[in-house]
Amino acid sequence: MAVLKLTGRLYTAADNPPVLALLKEIYHVGGPPVYPTAGEFDWWQCIDNEPGGMGRARLWFEGDRLIGVSYPHSGHVDLMVHPHYTYVTHPMLAWAEKNRLIDTGPETILTTFSFAGDRTRNAVLRERGYRRQNDFYALRRRVVADSLPPAPLPPGYFIRQLRGEADLEQRVASHRSAFPHTRVSLPGYRRALTTASYRPDLDLVVTAPDGVIAAFTTIWYDADNRIATFEPVGVHADHRRKGLARAVMVEGLRRLQALGARQAFLNSHFDNRAANRLYDALGFRELDRLYGWEKRLRDGHTQP
Repeated sequence: MAVLKLTGRLYTAADNPPVLALLKEIYHVGGPPVYPTAGEFDWWQCIDNEPGGMGRARLWFEGDRLIGVSYPHSGHVDLMVHPHYTYVTHPMLAWAEKNRLIDTGPETILTTFSFAGDRTRNAVLRERGYRRQNDFYALRRRVVADSLPPAPLPPGYFIRQLRGEADLEQRVASHRSAFPHTRVSLPGYRRALTTASYRPDLDLVVTAPDGVIAAFTTIWYDADNRIATFEPVGVHADHRRKGLARAVMVEGLRRLQALGARQAFLNSHFDNRAANRLYDALGFRELDRLYGWEKRLRDGHTQP
């Protein structure tokens, strides 16, 4: 059997449909955990404010077949690899390391990510001189059909879907209150409304008695695989400890049940105790742990 040539090129907006199709196939073939779902990839495009944006990403092909995507940003590189073509991980990392040095000079650090259970990727990272860090994000999963707990709202608070452009400034302001170091911007969220994965009926907000957006979640639904990802979930700093995140997530799960979704996912940082207590209470159980792996680069070589 002839070995097909491995090639690559930079991502363009026209590549979005085949990349989303690849990510859905990665889940279909390999199952969870997956690094980003199709919806998360669309969300990444909306919060990337760096020069070049998603145009820095590189597509990898075996012959004419798209088998992977490498996405460098902020000193990191995310790798999306079809489970039948994991050999491409090595050239992906070599490309990312070379470009990181070009961008930053003779000495720098590159970070990538791998699940604790991904033995194949972890072996490649060790071979290339990466070291696993202590911090991790827990990938959590819930069976959507399971019964939903009660989630009452305080008097005067209501849940509804985002009203598009009319709500954008408030939605971004609430996001910035919930996450002070966020990369979310008004132009970025406006782009989110136009992505292939976005569904207005799954972009939910809680309004306070004065009409302010007090809490929110956006759910990215992959109808082909019948899976959903909650990203993000947040509460305005002035409206915490009122059960608002619980209420908006339960409403999201109720809508996913009506759509026939099977599984819902989210990621939570290991030391965010309040969020992790909430996710435990809602039935999201830890499936795997996503660790950062760092490599110190110097003129193309690994430093000890």
